[in-house]
Amino acid sequence: MIVSEVARHGGWESSFISSALQAVETVEAYKPDVLLIDRFMPDITGLEIVAKLREAGHQFPVILFSGDTADLDEAEVARLGITAVLTKPISLKELRGWLNKFGKPNEEA
Repeated sequence: MIVSEVARHGGWESSFISSALQAVETVEAYKPDVLLIDRFMPDITGLEIVAKLREAGHQFPVILFSGDTADLDEAEVARLGITAVLTKPISLKELRGWLNKFGKPNEEA
């Protein structure tokens, strides 16, 4: 939830989502510019959610958060086209830097 608040404070529109089903529904409804997702979620992993979204044709940038990257499959990360993996605790400066790479808040494409 802190990530969502940081994005919102920086002028980005953001939504906090806590389940895979909610994530898929929200992406379908709002077509985000970038997806910020945790590796471990209550029902399935963030990687599984990204795989489902990619299968549905969504190609937006993805920033994955994880407190444990030691066993993260780098080939899977690359196959899914994940833009960045940030290790928790997340540096807010680094997060803002990544968000700014995708355009400024409220900026028309």
